[in-house]
Amino acid sequence: MPQRPRTKYGATRFAHLAAFVVLATLAAGGTGAKETGSFGLFVMYKVGDMPKYRRLLAELEENLGNRGCSVSIEGPIKGGQGDIQVQQPNRFIQIRCKRPLLRDSAGRSVVLKIRRAATNLIALEGPLTLHPIGKSASSRKSRSYIFKVSHYNNLEPNHRDSEPPAINRLAASRPDSWREVGAIAVTDAIGMRRPDEVVILFYDGPEQAKRFRKNNPDILKRIGAFNKRHLINFIYYIASSDR
Repeated sequence: MPQRPRTKYGATRFAHLAAFVVLATLAAGGTGAKETGSFGLFVMYKVGDMPKYRRLLAELEENLGNRGCSVSIEGPIKGGQGDIQVQQPNRFIQIRCKRPLLRDSAGRSVVLKIRRAATNLIALEGPLTLHPIGKSASSRKSRSYIFKVSHYNNLEPNHRDSEPPAINRLAASRPDSWREVGAIAVTDAIGMRRPDEVVILFYDGPEQAKRFRKNNPDILKRIGAFNKRHLINFIYYIASSDR
C-alpha cells in the first residue's frame, strides 16, 4: 500500500484538503450529461514579473485562438498539499482546445512561449470531460478552485471505479459540497512525469469549503482512505481565477 504523500509546501494551512475531491476521469460519478470531444490543457508555472506576464498572456490568447483553443480560467495558485516532486507554481492557466497542442512541435511552441515570462513550466493535456455544474450563485472570480493531479497505482480498478460515485452522492446530499467542473485524462505532459489525470472543481468560496470540512469528518476519512488505497502520489492545488 503506498504511503500518503506528505505535505511539502503551501501558502496557508490546508488541513483536510483531501476532502476537496476524490473525483476521477476513470471513476467520475454524478448525474447529468457529460460533455466530451474536446481537449483540456492545464499549465502551471512560477511568475516573477507580472507586467511582463500580462503582456505575454495577451499574445498567448491570440495564438491559442488561431489554433482553436480558448482560456477557461487563469489565476494565482495559493498553495498546495501533497507531493508530485515538482517546484511550487504560483500561477495556472486552464485551456480548452478542439485538437491537442502538445502532440506536435508547432503546438508545443505556443505553450512554451510562457517560459518567456515564467519558470518551472508544467503542461498537462488530454481528453476533457466536462460535467454540468447546475446553478451557482458565485462568479468565477469569487470561487475557490481546486486542481487535483494524480498518479494511480492501478491495483484495484473495480473499486477505484465504484467508490468515487458513492462518495460523490453522499457529499451531494450535504450542505456546502463541491461542484466538479471536469477532468483531463492526461496523455501528454511537459515538465514532469505524466500523471493519470487532472480534476477541476470549485467551492462557491473559501468559507463554504471550511464549513464542509468542519461538518463532514466522515467524508474526509473516506476520501483519505481512497487516496491511500489507490494513489501512488498526488497533489491538491488551491487557486482562484482572475476572469
